Amino acid sequence: EAVGVGARWRATTQLTLNSIDAQQVYEYTLRKRTGSKLVIGVTGTQTAGQQTVELPNVASGAQVEVRKFKTSFRGENTVDLTNLLPTAGQVRSNGDQTFRIQAGNNSGTLNQHLTVRLVVKPAA
Repeated sequence: EAVGVGARWRATTQLTLNSIDAQQVYEYTLRKRTGSKLVIGVTGTQTAGQQTVELPNVASGAQVEVRKFKTSFRGENTVDLTNLLPTAGQVRSNGDQTFRIQAGNNSGTLNQHLTVRLVVKPAA
């Protein structure tokens, strides 16, 4: 069904990130349309509940417990309906994760903050 400027919709994806079961919720807004070109705004969150996982590149037998996992993102993409991929766009994200790691008698907590800026632009 056709939609116009200002239309909003939501999509939810279940995914696995390095053995961590997570959920990503996207919220889209059609900001502009000129012929086959669209500007689509996107906001969203990526979250994971508490869980114990086996991460790649971690010592055998080490247990990793996800204690906190949330990333928020915001941006926009320019899409031409005649192309498969966006022709331009940018997304910024910020995330905080906390992991408890135990290997034998050794244990510790890893807190990390991620800031990412992704830019898509036409090739020169």
